[in-house]
Amino acid sequence: MKNVLSFETKLSQAVTQIENKYSKTRVLEAGEKIFDFLEPQQNIYFSLNGIVKLFKIDRIGNEIAIALLPEKSFFGLSSLLLDELEQKYSASAVTPVKLISTPTFRVRQELHKSPELSSLMIRQLVSRLLNAEITIEFLRMQRSQTRLVSFLLILSRDFGIKTNAGIEINLRLSHETLAEMTSLSRVSVTKFLGQLRHQQMISIYRQKITIHDPKYLRQYYKIPDLLS
Repeated sequence: MKNVLSFETKLSQAVTQIENKYSKTRVLEAGEKIFDFLEPQQNIYFSLNGIVKLFKIDRIGNEIAIALLPEKSFFGLSSLLLDELEQKYSASAVTPVKLISTPTFRVRQELHKSPELSSLMIRQLVSRLLNAEITIEFLRMQRSQTRLVSFLLILSRDFGIKTNAGIEINLRLSHETLAEMTSLSRVSVTKFLGQLRHQQMISIYRQKITIHDPKYLRQYYKIPDLLS
């Protein structure tokens, strides 16, 4: 069987070819901004470790979460298609993060050498856009508890590991982080998580949340089935 490499693997190979000469390594503390949507976006980023948050700012200045990215993720990919002044989102470190950045034009040169890689890039961008739209839609829900549950379901989709107890979200998430990602207060997050634990819908061990039955949780809170 032909070995088909993933988009991230192929792009990683392209970045590796120019990494030593053109890339820079950065180490960021939790909460530190990586780039702002107002800044010209001139680099592609690859996280070596840590969790990165992508977000937008609405008209009244509130953050709207777009995605949480695990380690070994590329971001800033829209700079390959958009003008430098058209960057549409910001990025910051949720946990301590180590990343490398490579000038966009160098990555673009590698993409021009491979039509297959360019096609994979477009599919990856479309997939991320669709997931971002779903995330934004659910996080706009009026009821605070439903918003938190929706976000947990999104995390279980993107970071979930199947265990005997259910789906474990393979991220260490503090109440403060969940509050920031859902635009809720930390007190509200603590209260709602406590209610979910009391209802035996979730369990938490060392900041990792396990959803015992995601389908039942979604149905109980009447959340549309758009997360699969």
